[in-house]
Amino acid sequence: MVQQTVTDGQFVDAWQRFGSPQAVADYTGLTIRRVYARRDALAKRGIRLETRGAHATAEWADNGWTFPREKQIQIGTGSVIISSDHHYWPGDPSLAHRALLTVIEIVKPRVKILNGDVFDGGSVGRHPPFGWSKRPTAADELHAAQERVHEIEKALPNGCERLWNIGNHDIRFERNLAMQVPEYSGIEGFRLGDHFHGWEMQWSTAVNWESDHPVMVKHRNAGGVHAGYNNAMKGGVTIVTGHTHRLECKPWGNYRCNRYYGIQSGTLADLHAPQFEYHENGPTDACPGFVILTFKDGELLPPELCEVRGDRAYFRSEVVAEDRKEAA
Repeated sequence: MVQQTVTDGQFVDAWQRFGSPQAVADYTGLTIRRVYARRDALAKRGIRLETRGAHATAEWADNGWTFPREKQIQIGTGSVIISSDHHYWPGDPSLAHRALLTVIEIVKPRVKILNGDVFDGGSVGRHPPFGWSKRPTAADELHAAQERVHEIEKALPNGCERLWNIGNHDIRFERNLAMQVPEYSGIEGFRLGDHFHGWEMQWSTAVNWESDHPVMVKHRNAGGVHAGYNNAMKGGVTIVTGHTHRLECKPWGNYRCNRYYGIQSGTLADLHAPQFEYHENGPTDACPGFVILTFKDGELLPPELCEVRGDRAYFRSEVVAEDRKEAA
C-alpha cells in the first residue's frame, strides 16, 4: 500500500495491524517523521496508538510468554504449506527454496507456515567456530532471511495467512540480546518479529483443533529416528514437526478407525551448506523438502511431500525445480 494520501482510518488500521512506526511507514508510504506526527495528532484527539513488536498479541500480555503459546486456525477446504529449518545464510537460494516458490504457485495455499529455524544464528549460537571458519554476522543472516522470506511473500496468493512457529535457532536472535543488554527490552528492532512484519509468530499452530481431524504444527517435539511415529502415537493427533531435518510421513491408527500422521517437514537448506559443517561430512538421513496438507470439508487428506533428490525437486511426480549443470 503506497499512496500519497492516507486517511485517519487507514492510518489507524495500519497501526493496529503492524504496531510499529517503521512498519506503518513502510506500508503507507509516509515518512517516519510524518508517521510520528500523525500519531501525535491522533493522540490529541483521544485516539492513542501504542507501539508494539510484530510478535505482540493480547495473549502475550495475558500469560507472560515470550511468544504466544498457540495460534488456532480453521480450514474447511484448502491447503497449508509447511516448510521448516530454512537456516538461511547469504548466497544463492537453495534448490528446496526455489521448489517451494514453484509449489506455492501450483497449490495456492490458504495458509503458509514457516515451521521454525528460519534464522540460523551461526555467529550468535552457543557452539564455538571450527578453527578459523568464517561465519556471517547476525546482520548478514538477518538480511538474507528477509530476502528469502520476501520471495515467499511475493509468491503467496492474496489473502494467504502467514504464520511462523518459533524454532530453537530463531530464538538465538533475541536470547543473546536479552542476556547481554536486558535494559533494551521493548525497544523496536530487538525482537525477531520486528524485522518480519506481516507474519504472526507463536510456538505452535493448531488446525481444526475442535474437529475430528485436529492437526498440531510446531517446530519440535520428540527426537530420534522414530520422532514422527512417537509424535503421532503420544499426541493422539496428526502432528507436523521440524528440527530433525527428516522428511517423512508416518501413519498411526486406532480401533475407532481414526488415522493420524506423524509428519516431519524436512529442511529448506542445502545439506552441504556451511551451516552444517558440524556433521563433518558424515552420512545423514536429513532430506531437503517440505510438506503440503490439503483439507476437504474439514477433513485432512493424505499429506503430500515435495522432496529434493540429487539435483531435482519433485512434487506429484513432476520436477518443480532443478540445478542445471553447465555443459563442459
